[in-house]
Amino acid sequence: MRLCAALVGLMLCVGALGCTQPEAPQYLYGNNLALIELNLTSINMGIHPDTTVLDDESNPFRHSAIGDETKWVLNDQPNPVAGFYSWSTQLAYIPTGEHQYYTALKLKAIFEEAAVDPVLLPVVRDMAIAAFQSVLDNFPGSVTFDATGTVPFSLPPLAYNQILDMGGTVENGWVLIETVNGGAEVIRRDAP
Repeated sequence: MRLCAALVGLMLCVGALGCTQPEAPQYLYGNNLALIELNLTSINMGIHPDTTVLDDESNPFRHSAIGDETKWVLNDQPNPVAGFYSWSTQLAYIPTGEHQYYTALKLKAIFEEAAVDPVLLPVVRDMAIAAFQSVLDNFPGSVTFDATGTVPFSLPPLAYNQILDMGGTVENGWVLIETVNGGAEVIRRDAP
């Protein structure tokens, strides 16, 4: 009898808990990446060591670093501004030459595609050049990898050529030299 009373009490207790109305689900709405516009809060935004991109409310990624797979998905979005915010956020959280280089590429794309107010185009061009220069100055040994993740590419020669491609001047004594195996390397003229 005691066992029966205990089971009935347990069933009533479980029944009371199971009969509560579940809370309505909350919906999270994402940003339409095609509609993101560049909001220049600083002419140094996206150029290491500046981290003002994390304060920009137009940056949908500002609250945390982006995963390794996601950053490549965002890189392939047609709107270069979304890619810029993605890479520059990565750069602010995890400063690497790869993050700096791809941030610079997105600034270059914003300039070339005129994906910003025409008045800002010269500013974005200068920012892209400064971001490529940052690869040389701050990340001189940096690499990126091919799609397989196994073949490395040195980023400084690529950054050097991007500066020239944009009509900029490479600063701080960096020069491009040909290596004995026919590759390219960037060194400082004043390096010992």
